[in-house]
Amino acid sequence: MTIGRRFVPWHRVDRFWWDLAPKAVAPEERAGPRVRLVIDDGSDAGEELMVPTEMFEVGQGAVTVVLQTPMVDDPRRVTVRRLGIPWHRLREYERIPAGPEDLRTDRTDRTDR
Repeated sequence: MTIGRRFVPWHRVDRFWWDLAPKAVAPEERAGPRVRLVIDDGSDAGEELMVPTEMFEVGQGAVTVVLQTPMVDDPRRVTVRRLGIPWHRLREYERIPAGPEDLRTDRTDRTDR
């Protein structure tokens, strides 16, 4: 990995990120399918992250996730960070489908007229 004039061997990279512009929080975030990641951080259990599937991407050398954190000074906005995790630091990932409570529909039961 090259950062300016500095080169860091890929096997030494734990994670990398870049911050994106803050954005407004959606009025209501719909629960849906998610991805659970376990990152090797040197501990026995590892670090666990849970992100919506649309915020998860698999690449050739790494997986990337988008993390949104509420801003302290303005709870209506979130900071956005794109986090890259090299494959050699990822212990596992699991796609978790939406549960029955996430598959709501707006239809009502009605009988034929």
